[in-house]
Amino acid sequence: MLCVADDPAPRVRKERMVLVIDDDPAVGPLVRGLLRAGGEAALDVHAEYTLKGGIAALPASDLCVVLLDLRLPDVDGLETIRLLRRAVSNDVPVIAITADGDRDLALAALREGADDFLLKTELSAATLARTIRYAIERASFRRSRREAEAAIRATLDRLDVAVKAGRLGVWEYDPMACIFGCSAEHAALMGLDAADAAVPYDTLAARVHPDDRDVFARVRLGEGDSDVVERNEFRVLMPDGRVRFIEVHWRPLTQSEQDAHGCAPRIAGVSADVTERFLSSEREIQSQRMQAIGEVAAGIAHDLGNMLLLGTAAIREFDEEPLSARAAEARDNLRLANEQARELVSSLLALAKPGRNAEKESDAIDLGTLAETFVRFLRCVVPARIRITVDRGTAPAFVMLSSTHLRQVLMNLILNARDAILADGDEEGHIEVRVRAATAPNSLHVVEVLDDGPGISADALRTIFEPFVRARPGSSGVGLGLAIVRSIVLGARGSVELTNRPEGGTVARVVLPAAAPREMPVPSGTTGTPAHDDPSAQEPRPVVALVEPRDYVRRVIADGLAEGGLDVREFHTIGDVVAALETGLRPDAMVLHHAPPMCDADAAISAARRVGSPSPSIVISGASDGAPTSASSVLRTPFSVIELLRVVRGLLVSGAIS
Repeated sequence: MLCVADDPAPRVRKERMVLVIDDDPAVGPLVRGLLRAGGEAALDVHAEYTLKGGIAALPASDLCVVLLDLRLPDVDGLETIRLLRRAVSNDVPVIAITADGDRDLALAALREGADDFLLKTELSAATLARTIRYAIERASFRRSRREAEAAIRATLDRLDVAVKAGRLGVWEYDPMACIFGCSAEHAALMGLDAADAAVPYDTLAARVHPDDRDVFARVRLGEGDSDVVERNEFRVLMPDGRVRFIEVHWRPLTQSEQDAHGCAPRIAGVSADVTERFLSSEREIQSQRMQAIGEVAAGIAHDLGNMLLLGTAAIREFDEEPLSARAAEARDNLRLANEQARELVSSLLALAKPGRNAEKESDAIDLGTLAETFVRFLRCVVPARIRITVDRGTAPAFVMLSSTHLRQVLMNLILNARDAILADGDEEGHIEVRVRAATAPNSLHVVEVLDDGPGISADALRTIFEPFVRARPGSSGVGLGLAIVRSIVLGARGSVELTNRPEGGTVARVVLPAAAPREMPVPSGTTGTPAHDDPSAQEPRPVVALVEPRDYVRRVIADGLAEGGLDVREFHTIGDVVAALETGLRPDAMVLHHAPPMCDADAAISAARRVGSPSPSIVISGASDGAPTSASSVLRTPFSVIELLRVVRGLLVSGAIS
């Protein structure tokens, strides 16, 4: 290695250095002299005579520029620039130097990565200094630009993460061309193909709810102060019929921002889907309304339940009387209507106070059979000009749900269809109940109620299953029917939807899980299963002690428990059952009414334990009565016999009754 210096003493390296790689020993001193003459004395010069030596000197050099001869002893031609570029940083400029005859070679070197070239015959102080200075400045500019681009990429990456995390859409509107430049997220929020980038204003406006298009038009007009970010909300109608609430923040670009775009004034903004926030607010308001309704309902439910029990008892008085076929049918309809009224009270309380009476006694019910039977019952409340037909399919469709709940679902859907047809003023109408059984085990059965009425508006469809929402303004209902339907169906792990039919009218579609094979009823006499009508195959029935002071109520409850397969022993007072316990009665369970002045139920429970009969106890208690501390279960009024039977059976299944 040759160090070009004025004296043989060790050279102190200067801050900036020029590396000369040339096989001519005179080039190094020439370059130093020309740089000093050109006013670049601060640049030190280090010379090497081979490419290998120059590359070896790179780590030890604080380089600012390399002067490279393209014809060296160890490497010749363009290969010199290629090898050097692999070894030196792109921030270090490389200037090719060559003879006059190699001008084409020098131009080719520019394409291989050289920053400039010089002909040896044209070297002068001014030319050399200017070429080196410009090469250094260009390298500095490249470095600054690269750093700025990296910073911009990092910022854009962070912005992209923020936009995606916030599920935001980004857009820019050109009022002159009436075109929105949309990100894929904004296009998706507006219900458009996510690939759409440039969307005409009219295309987006067509997606906006008609009542909100004046709000959306504010963006088009650019109304607002450029120093203030405007905020608007509007609804978007999605292709599948859903309604989405969109919030946009936007402002016109300032003059400097417009100039930076190099185009006409524009408006920029972001959009977000706030549907869930809106619905949450609606649910909170609805929750407050339901709480108020619950307080009122709880106050009247007890007395109403007792009145309904009295009605049930009165109806049973006709069971032993000889009646005509028509009178017997009327009695059966009254009994069914009375039971439905009791369930309606219970459902209202369940809506007002979620979790109360949420579970009902379930059994494997065939949807087709129940639909055919119940439609005949509803025929009396549907005008004769409206036909009701049932298409139950060919296969049975068993589901695990109480028959009372299934009747509630059908009744509300059919009466809604009736009201829709009557509201349309048609002289005739048609309601069809369609049952479709699942083809695979443990899959889903479908029940549909179709009508040919006027259909339901998109706005109403969005909230149709919310409590106190009516399908049509001015209708006579209070808006609880479909809310009860949804509560029952969701509780059975099913789903319900209401849509408009293309040919007119609506279809209410209820999907319910099919009963598992072990839950389906087995016909009497089936191999391996005791016949229900064979007394010898019947197991002893559990004994239940029933304490109820009111004769008519006790009779209704006793009959219902007996029909459920229980051996019921009736008592008028707590003292009566205590006396029976002390004389040998050993019931499997006790059902006690806990209401003044006939308490204390705890006394009867203690007596049972004292005589060695720790029977589980189900205490019937009013909403304002205190619950016994020793009871196994407390059933608040109003309740149904089916509900009571479910509680007793639950204790049997759990092993609480020996």
